[in-house]
Amino acid sequence: MNVRDHINEMVENTILFDGLDSCIIGLTDDEVVVYDYNLIIDHFISQGMTYEESLEWVDFNVKGVNAGEKTPLIIYPLKDNKIEFE
Repeated sequence: MNVRDHINEMVENTILFDGLDSCIIGLTDDEVVVYDYNLIIDHFISQGMTYEESLEWVDFNVKGVNAGEKTPLIIYPLKDNKIEFE
């Protein structure tokens, strides 16, 4: 069973980004899916985008999504107590 199927079995009415299942890092207590920003950027780079194209695409087409209270969260990982951007 893949992560998408597992989440859909556990949670009703959740929202998932298409094609970004490998970027999911968890769920919140109120059943909102959580994605890792750097993994999303890496995903689009692996699909052939440059780093800059990936940043622009994610900022406009992923981070800009507002689907109500179940809109997925995107986190920026901390490294050495600082936000880590690639």
